[in-house]
Amino acid sequence: MRKQRATRAEALRIGRRLMAMGWMRHVLDEHEFKDAKLFYTVVADGCPAEAAPPVEDLRRAWLALDGGIALGAHRRGLLVHRRCTTGRRIVNRPVRCHEVSRQTAAQWAAQLMRLGMLRHVFDDPPFRNDRTLYRPG
Repeated sequence: MRKQRATRAEALRIGRRLMAMGWMRHVLDEHEFKDAKLFYTVVADGCPAEAAPPVEDLRRAWLALDGGIALGAHRRGLLVHRRCTTGRRIVNRPVRCHEVSRQTAAQWAAQLMRLGMLRHVFDDPPFRNDRTLYRPG
């Protein structure tokens, strides 16, 4: 059996992807994956940390996002990200249109990320209800 090694940068990227997919989480749910002295846990049986919303809820969430949120260009430092929006706007839409809690709307968005329907502009971090930028998958 041949052993394979990853660089620190590759391991960091892998860890971030595992968190974004719901396969791993910080033990206190306080941090994204970092190259630091922090503790993470693998989620049992590959199930996401929070329960997946029913398929009907995901369908409503996707309909609320698809065509319902204005996508535009956002500048972050020297980079300009086109055809994207913020996590906060993604959460606001189902809250207004479907009268769900902010927590439920954020869970829907996280599930949409796991299904590949929504992605972070850099494809690594998990969903956050803030100024972080996302685009349709």
